[in-house]
Amino acid sequence: MTPQEQQWHWGEGTKYAIEGMKALLLLNGGAAIALLTFIGSHAPSGSNKTLIAQAIGNSLISFGVGTVSAATTFVAGYLTQLYYGNGSTSTAIRWHQLTYVLVIVCVAGFIAGVYFARSAVIASL
Repeated sequence: MTPQEQQWHWGEGTKYAIEGMKALLLLNGGAAIALLTFIGSHAPSGSNKTLIAQAIGNSLISFGVGTVSAATTFVAGYLTQLYYGNGSTSTAIRWHQLTYVLVIVCVAGFIAGVYFARSAVIASL
């Protein structure tokens, strides 16, 4: 593969990574908004109010962690590219690894948020 082809593939990979980070941000932020909208229109009733409130709170915290992680991923990705571009490979690799950790935290936040939201919905039935 020629250096020009490698550069093109690197650029395309970066575009896909950016779109993936946008999707993670949208998933977590949108899920939190959807949950708040659902709760606003379906106020919990019955004896499970405490359980429902706790599950909703945990869900919102999880989505919040996912959203903050997604936003921070953009910064870490920028710093990764900055250090790679400046030739500081060891620093770039550390930022690169942190970016992967943030993506995992973001996905975990979304999964945990969905789990807690499911618990709240089931408890409200």
